[in-house]
Amino acid sequence: MPDFRYTARTPEGETRSGSVSADDPDAARHELESQGLVEVAVEESLATPQRGGSVSEGALAERVAEIGNTGLPLAAGLRLLAEETHGGQRAALTALCDRLDAGEPPAEAFGRTRGITPTLAAVVKAGCRTGRIGPVLDQYVDRLREREDRRTKIRASIAYPVVLVSACLLVGLALLVFVVPGFRSIFEGFGTELPWLTETVVGLSALVVEYPLAWVAFGILCIVVVLAVTISGMPAVVQRGIDYVPVVGTALGADRLATFCDVLGTLVAERVPLPEALRLAADVSNDSHLARTARAIAAEAERGVPPDESAVHRRLPSGLRSAFLWQDDGDALGESLFAAGRLYDSRARANADLLASLVGPISVLVVATTVGMVATALFLPLVKLLNDLS
Repeated sequence: MPDFRYTARTPEGETRSGSVSADDPDAARHELESQGLVEVAVEESLATPQRGGSVSEGALAERVAEIGNTGLPLAAGLRLLAEETHGGQRAALTALCDRLDAGEPPAEAFGRTRGITPTLAAVVKAGCRTGRIGPVLDQYVDRLREREDRRTKIRASIAYPVVLVSACLLVGLALLVFVVPGFRSIFEGFGTELPWLTETVVGLSALVVEYPLAWVAFGILCIVVVLAVTISGMPAVVQRGIDYVPVVGTALGADRLATFCDVLGTLVAERVPLPEALRLAADVSNDSHLARTARAIAAEAERGVPPDESAVHRRLPSGLRSAFLWQDDGDALGESLFAAGRLYDSRARANADLLASLVGPISVLVVATTVGMVATALFLPLVKLLNDLS
């Protein structure tokens, strides 16, 4: 049975929030209204355990927000969450609870516990600074939900063409292994010079058939490289190269900028000093170039250089650079960063939609070109032979 987050008011006007288990949102709303609550707002929780008992970053943020809003002891509430998980996530939550029970401040406990994402640790630190850990994490969960929705859309738009291109490569490989060798023996009996396109296809087929282990090793190497990039992060050079790929690079770059703006805006809005906020946002950013630039701006700000000047000098993207014009007003700077984040979010979604609309025609063109070239290469010698005979 899924869990649903809710906010509501009591008849006395007191605001309440929490989670409730129900079959669907309507059932959850009906159960809460039967308890006398009014103005009920319900949305599906991120805290539902995933396959294997793991819990997402959003689940932990939700639970901490609920505990912060209700005023319950943080360690006791997190131990209940740990009981719902298994493996590494359970170990991380148990270690976090042990640190909290030992009297370690939440900001330090979250930052020092392995398995807790740096982003969540930075947001918790900001909430502890102002004593508003519940509201801060509520806001963070909402933005995290938007981020996950955006990234799911981008992944889907990228995965579809990858699958189609892979299928096209498999079709081409099957033609080279099973079809072309049969024509090769026929062509050898012609005793005539083959067109260059036919020679190219026949030679490629011979290369694939005669050295299968080399191609298997190449495929394994590609898989290892992909897994290494996925686990350890994308090298800066590769990341910068992908950024120049039309549509795909724009969508991924806008996603990273939107995430950076949301994190930095949350920290600044909670009165974290701008240099410290820049460093924290850089620590959680998966854009290595942007992270280096943010740390450089933070260092220059501590030396007395205005951040807006550093942003221009360091060539930050214009949408992010303009936000620093409000550097002397924390509230205005936070809102400006959130606005920039929404702008980059819209850009990422628009490019994901554009990529999805281009996938169909391009994939058909690639498949038709591949099959057409092989078919043309195989029939050109037959046409040439008929011409010679006539």
